[in-house]
This record gives sequence, C-alpha cells and structure tokens, in this order.
Amino acid sequence: MTPYCKRRLMILLTFTGMIMYFSFTLMSFSRESNVAQPFPRPSKNTGHDDGASRIDSLHHEREHHVFQYGNTTKFSANTSDSSRGSPFILKQPVAGWRQRPQKHLKTEAKDHHVPLSKRKSVAVTTARISQDILTNLSLSFQASQLRFEMDMAKYGQQEIGQPVRYTRENIPADLRALAPSLFSQFPRKFLPDYKSPCWKFHNETTSRLSCLPYFFIGGFPKCATTDLWGKLMTHPALVRTLKEPHWWTRTNFEEKKIETYVRRYNNLSKEMTSKHQKDLITCDASALTFQDNKAVIARMPPKLREEIKYVTADFIRAALPDLKIVGIIRDPTSRLYSAYLYFAEHKKSPTSPEDFHVKVVKAMEEFYNCTDNHDLRFCAYHDVVPHINIGCYSFYIREYLARFPRNQLYFLRTEDWSKDPAHYMKEIFSFLDIDPMSEEYRHKVAQAGKLNRRKARDRRVGPMLPQTKKLLDDFYRPCNKDLAKLLNDDKYLWQIGT
Repeated sequence: MTPYCKRRLMILLTFTGMIMYFSFTLMSFSRESNVAQPFPRPSKNTGHDDGASRIDSLHHEREHHVFQYGNTTKFSANTSDSSRGSPFILKQPVAGWRQRPQKHLKTEAKDHHVPLSKRKSVAVTTARISQDILTNLSLSFQASQLRFEMDMAKYGQQEIGQPVRYTRENIPADLRALAPSLFSQFPRKFLPDYKSPCWKFHNETTSRLSCLPYFFIGGFPKCATTDLWGKLMTHPALVRTLKEPHWWTRTNFEEKKIETYVRRYNNLSKEMTSKHQKDLITCDASALTFQDNKAVIARMPPKLREEIKYVTADFIRAALPDLKIVGIIRDPTSRLYSAYLYFAEHKKSPTSPEDFHVKVVKAMEEFYNCTDNHDLRFCAYHDVVPHINIGCYSFYIREYLARFPRNQLYFLRTEDWSKDPAHYMKEIFSFLDIDPMSEEYRHKVAQAGKLNRRKARDRRVGPMLPQTKKLLDDFYRPCNKDLAKLLNDDKYLWQIGT
C-alpha cells in the first residue's frame, strides 16, 4: 500500500471513530435525562408556622411532578393529604410553570399563553385548582396586613416640611463624597438666557455649548411613560433625544460617564445653535427614576446604607435645582399584573393568572418578613420579585416632595391620561411654560394611537384571579391613602369606578 493510501485510510478511520464516540455520548445523555430526579429538599425555615415556607413547598411539589410526568398544563390541589403537613401544596404544577416535556405525554407546548378555560385536554387527568386554596393563601396574611396598615398610618403622619435646597456652598460633605465628579463636572450656575440648563464647556481643544434636560418624566414601569413621552415630544419646542438613559439610577457618576450623559443631549445644543433659538428643551423619561435607588445605596458606607440617608432625588436636586418633573401613576394592582406579563415575555417565561398569584404571595411573604426586621422606608427599596413594593408610590413621591418645591412637580393618573390625552397635553405644556398648541393639534396627536400597548399575546392570558386582585387591593390600600393625602386628591385612592 502506497504512503498516500495509508494516510487516506488513517484519516477515514479517525473520522469514523469520532462519529462513533459522539453517537455513544448522545445516547448516554438521552438515557440519563429520562431518569426520575430526586425530590428537592425543602427550603430553610423562614419564620412561619409550618417551618418551611408554604410557597417553597408548593414550588418543590410542582417541580417534582414536572420531572416525573412533564407539563400537564392543568393542575389540581388535594387538601386532604396531611402527610405533607401543609394544606397549601399543589399536587400538580401550576399552568405555565417552566418544564421539560416528556416524550410519552401529549403536552401542549404552546398552551401556556391560553386561558385555562380554552386549553385542550391532556393525557394526565387533572382538575382546576380549588378556589379555597387560593383564598386560604390570601387569608394567611391578614395579621401581617393589619400590622402593615398600622405602620403606614404612623409613617403617613410624618411632616415633609419645606423642601431642601442644595447649593454648591451647602452640599453636605457626605453627599459630596458619594459623587465628587458630579459636582465638579456640572457647573455651579447655568446660562441665564437659555430655557434649558446650559453652559459653555471649555477644554484645551474645544469650546462648545452643553445642555441637560429641562424636565423629567417620572413614573413606574407600565404606567404609560412611553406613550406620554411620545406625544409630548411632538411639540415643536421639544427636541427628541434618547427616552430612557437610566443614567441617574444606574451609574456611579464617574467623569467619563458624566461626559457620556451630557453628549446624549448634543442634539439639543446643536438645534439651538443652528436655529438661533434659546428656548428649546428636552427631557429624560427614564421610568425608574422615582423608585430605583440601588446604585446610590450601593455606594453608601454601611452606616448611611441602613438608614438610607440619601436617595437619587438628592443628587438630581443638587445638580438641577430648577428641574421640573412630570409624574404619571397607575392603579398599582393593574400595574403589577401588566409588568408581570411584559417582563415575562421579554424573558420568554410562561405566564398564567395562577402563576402570577403564586409569585405575588411569595413576594408578599418576603416583604412582610422585611417589615418584621426593618422600617418601612428600608423595605420600600428592598428587592422583591415581583416588585409589589413599587406600587406603594407614596414612599418614592414623598422623597421628591421633600426635595423639590411643589410647583416643580406635576402628577396625573394613567387612567385619566388614557381617557383624554389631549386635555392633559395642554396642562403639561402649560406646566412646562411652552405653547399649549391648538386644540386641533392636540386631538390629532392624541388620535395617532398609543405607544407600547399591551400585546394581544398578553391579553389572551386573561385577567388576574379575583383572589389575587383582592389580595393586592388590600395590600395597596394604606399606600393609596397615604398617596391621596400627599397629593391632596382622592382620585389616587383608585376606588371602583374612578
């Protein structure tokens, strides 16, 4: 055999061996993946009566069933089984729970976005979850809810007083130490003949006009901040820039990042220069500005972190003392469900009203555990998923009322904006001291449609369960009372029919 033929034969044998090796590996993996997994161990004691968390038990039981039988898309509850020690365990997985379907079951892979009443039958016989189980989960928080209402009543008695006014001469040393570059890069005073906060930037090579936003659109996720921003930006006096830089809440105020934030508004300074108009303005519409203080808290030393001495509002007030803020707020119960559907879609996670209920109960359990060991203000910034604490708007709005004059803040409800955007456009334009525009113009903009609407895929999931709605309405009631008192408007109680 010639050397050439020997090399060809060696190459052929090598490839044949590789193919056989990978085939054997895949067959082994397939056999192992079908082996039943051990029952997961329960979580540690969280301080509740049953030792382990009832909700953790629910999740463990559900996962165990999925590993053995795959997704059944429907589920049942058995309250007579006392061997587990808890009447709250679901004996089969909640619809839409993340799963690995098994080949021997006829699973409906695309059914997790369809209401339970319209889902097809599957191989394993199941029944709808007992409504008593969900009701009992809600009743288990009654004592915690009463304590929370009492704490909120005491918290709401705190007087805000006159808003603080920072100047470069009276900025506290510990606040300055948290962001030294911020106070050195932004000027002490802005140019008086410009409507926006502008200044002349000079360095060794260039000299240019730099500007910052004239107003912020504050709010919370899924409160229609995108629709509000889109319609306001049609005004000829507003220059379109990036909607949500999230700079104030997600940066450590380093020098390079400050320069990046200023450059985001170069369009504003360029248009003012080219059009010779000094009354043009723009906005920062980051939806998390009100409640997101994680970056600020992370920079604090432990002593300041426990009491949360400073929040994002302190840095904004010190850097932009004349800033105007438009806040849009939605019924917290519906906002939470909308956010659940929206962010689950982005994470490609299955959704269902039952899964939402389980997550809400779990989040409330964590929140009440926090209030047992910390004050309410600390727990308002505690990271709970889903973020039920965000719906207590009064915690965050109180921070801004304590730092900005009331005439620099404008609030409206999402429900009112959706009904008559043209009316509120006029009010907001007047609040910003710009031309309110004609009624015909505002109605034309309002009729253009809504931005970032709830998708049809989410609407097919259906509404939240009545038990979930009652649970959340009861939870948010003391927060809404405090908010209505702060803003001196009973509309923010979100009573039925308003």
